[in-house]
Amino acid sequence: MARVGPFDVLPRAIKKHLRVPYYFVAIWLAVLGLLYVNLHVRGRVPEPPSSPFAALVETQAQESPAGAAGEAVRQLGVSGDLSLQLAVDSEGTVTASGSGLDGLSLVGSPEEELRFRDASGKTRFRLKLKDGVDKGKLYDAEGTVLYRVKTDDAENKLKIRRPDNRDLFRVKVKDDKFNVLNAAGVRILKGKVKNGQIVVRTDPGEKTVLRIDGARDLDEASFFAIPIEAPFRILLWRAFASP
Repeated sequence: MARVGPFDVLPRAIKKHLRVPYYFVAIWLAVLGLLYVNLHVRGRVPEPPSSPFAALVETQAQESPAGAAGEAVRQLGVSGDLSLQLAVDSEGTVTASGSGLDGLSLVGSPEEELRFRDASGKTRFRLKLKDGVDKGKLYDAEGTVLYRVKTDDAENKLKIRRPDNRDLFRVKVKDDKFNVLNAAGVRILKGKVKNGQIVVRTDPGEKTVLRIDGARDLDEASFFAIPIEAPFRILLWRAFASP
């Protein structure tokens, strides 16, 4: 008696459609697999940045993974009329070197006060913030107030004033640039994103005076463009930009 397989008992019309070469089935499955992989990968590709600043954020986001205490996980650099190198470790400790910083170390916290001390432990530059208010004073080595500072988050504005409270400089941050204004409200510097850097130029004149690498955004970079002593710029950045 002949053996009957499950395929033999099917109607002839169905068997006709099922007689498909195995190599055709294999090709069809391979095509389906490629389509699935393509759609899956496309779904994970980020959308292109909508502005030059978005491109900067995407570039600077590729930082080193968090490491042990003392190991730098963020680095910032300022070049041009001012030269600074800053490193931030996994615990938020800042190491600074460059213009006007020889032999100085940054200590303290924004909640109390921030200081630059020399090798002997003497304070050379100091920022003291007023409790609960975004304003404070900058002191020299002798404890003399050189500048008063106040921020206005609602207007994205920072004010630098003389000890007698007269305006000296203002910094205003916008979506695509920041401006540094003098006491008369005239713009003297402007910063914009260009080729992955933040470039600071004079106004008028369009002379490039600073290039800033590693800043997360225009707001963070703007502190390095304030026309005051380099250590004071770093103290303000450390206090208000939360590195």
